[in-house]
Amino acid sequence: MVQHGEQGDGRRHSEGSESQSDARFRTTFERAAVGIAQVATDGRWLRVNQKLCDIVGYSPDELMACSFQDITHPEDLDSDLEQMQALLKGEIEQYSMEKRYLRKDGSPIWINLTGTLVRDEAGAPDYFIAVVEDIARRKAAEAEILRLNTDLEGQVRERTAQLLQLQKMEAIGQLTAGVAHDFNNVLQGLGNCLFVFDPYVPEGVPRDLLQAAKQSIEQGARLTQALLAFARRQALLPESIDLRDLFDEIGPLLKRTLGGQIHIEVDVPPTVAPVLVDRAQLESAIINLVINARDAMPSGGMLTVRAAAVRVSDGDRGLPPELAVGEYVTITVADTGSGMDEPTLARVFEPFYTTKEFGHGSGLGLAIVHGMAVQSGGAVSVRSAPGQGTTVTLYLPPAVPVVSKGSPLMAAMQPVVGRTVLIVDDNDLVRRALEMTLQGLGHRVLPLPDGAAALEILSGSDDVDVLITDYAMEGMNGVDLIREARSLRPNLP
Repeated sequence: MVQHGEQGDGRRHSEGSESQSDARFRTTFERAAVGIAQVATDGRWLRVNQKLCDIVGYSPDELMACSFQDITHPEDLDSDLEQMQALLKGEIEQYSMEKRYLRKDGSPIWINLTGTLVRDEAGAPDYFIAVVEDIARRKAAEAEILRLNTDLEGQVRERTAQLLQLQKMEAIGQLTAGVAHDFNNVLQGLGNCLFVFDPYVPEGVPRDLLQAAKQSIEQGARLTQALLAFARRQALLPESIDLRDLFDEIGPLLKRTLGGQIHIEVDVPPTVAPVLVDRAQLESAIINLVINARDAMPSGGMLTVRAAAVRVSDGDRGLPPELAVGEYVTITVADTGSGMDEPTLARVFEPFYTTKEFGHGSGLGLAIVHGMAVQSGGAVSVRSAPGQGTTVTLYLPPAVPVVSKGSPLMAAMQPVVGRTVLIVDDNDLVRRALEMTLQGLGHRVLPLPDGAAALEILSGSDDVDVLITDYAMEGMNGVDLIREARSLRPNLP
């Protein structure tokens, strides 16, 4: 009897331990930080914990009334079923995958699913155990990182393309400036020779030929100025320009240039500040842009010209690489013409590049606009696409106080004769022609081929009233020569 009682106590103790174990399991199941479920082999939910319900937004009863297939995103279902089949066939012991569930409100949520298969005592499949981890925040962070990386890669590509374009334009500009300088020397020599010959040329055919030669030199000089404008080497005379007044003055010319089929709209708010640029160069740039727009709209269209105040900040994208941080006034010229493709757009600022028929354009228009804007302290951008027109935006510096033309310095400058002029130029033709020209005007001339010889003269006792020097010379350039000359004779003009 005692022994029987001891056996009964043992069974009760064992049953109590099992009950406590079941209670601990239920508590662990319900309070787990991840979703846990028992799933039938056909996909029905057999048992789910509260965390899983919270993840998908269903109540336990609502979730038990459907299958896992019902809440799996359609794009992820096939891969999930394939893994389950591999478990059923005994090919794998468990699987883990990232997939999307569809919450009760229809929104997708990313989860990480780990699945295992429980078999009965006979080895037949009984049910699946699914452990579900909410990874929505991690996926959102990964998507944000991907977006930021994509955005950064885009910025790197954009800045690299801008840098390559800037380097290409700088190289072309240096080459163009060199050609223009040499060509200008030839024109200057010819022009000075013609100036000296002029008093001795009789009327009639000789005089007509002389005039034709002068006109050719003037045309060459305009071409040189265009090349120097592109290369940002031209001499500018910046002044404060009110854009409303400017467009009031050139408006009739712009309308005549466009003809009757193109309507023009000009919008310059009164609050826009004046710009500090060379007036003639700005007018030329605007007319060039209007002519380009006209040629892009042979059947008519709309041309819009607008001015605005803008601020360029660090990190601004899609802007010309030459633009520094600061305040600018923009002039935007937009047409509804044929537009340009990417290969054409990449070359629009190259000198002599044109898509127009032979004889209908020099290819210098936009090159001049670009050179003027950059040399003035601004920049120019072009947006275009085939069939969507073209928009050109000039970025120009706002006006600041400049020296008045009526200043005492300007008033003190009076023409004189009989001066001693020191000419320094390594081009024999230019030096000789300039010598004869100045001698013809009544001046004494000291022509020299280099800076060293000039400094030797200036170090001596010879009277020199004016120094005229070329810039690009071997050995010592013009700037260095002027600096040394000023140290010897501070008041030398």
